[in-house]
Parts: sequence; C-alpha cells; structure tokens
Amino acid sequence: MFRIKDEMVLSYSTAECKIRNVTSSDMSSDISKMEAVGATEADKLVRASMRDDIQGCDKAFRLGFTWTYKEPDMRHCKKAASSQFH
Repeated sequence: MFRIKDEMVLSYSTAECKIRNVTSSDMSSDISKMEAVGATEADKLVRASMRDDIQGCDKAFRLGFTWTYKEPDMRHCKKAASSQFH
C-alpha cells in the first residue's frame, strides 16, 4: 500500500505477472464490470476483499499508522491460465 494525492493505493501482481496499482474506486469499478460479464460470486468477493483492505489501510493511515511501499515480489510469478479477472 502507498498513498498518491490522498488516495490509498494497493499494488499487486496479476495472473499475467504484471504489477497493477489500484484504488478502492478501481476495485468497485472492477466489480461492476465483472457483474456485466457474468463473473462468479467468488471472483467478485476477491475484489470486494481487496477493496476492504484498501479502505481499512486508509482508515489506519488517518489514525496515524504509516508504512513504506514494497513492490510485489515477482520472483515466483508464473504465467498460468487462471481467472480472467486477476
């Protein structure tokens, strides 16, 4: 997690072995798009959980907690056929 212009940002590695930086709004948008293409409830819950993590970290930051950015570890990343939503 890190902040840009007062927004909390989550950085994670995708199934395609790319780093994706997202905000809580990005996760909400992903969920909406997933509903339109008939994603499973489990895939939507993964995004909702990530959104909850971002919002929780934002609340912690506002209470005075801080941390440093650590880029996602890509050493063990393997391109594999998985959900189209990762």
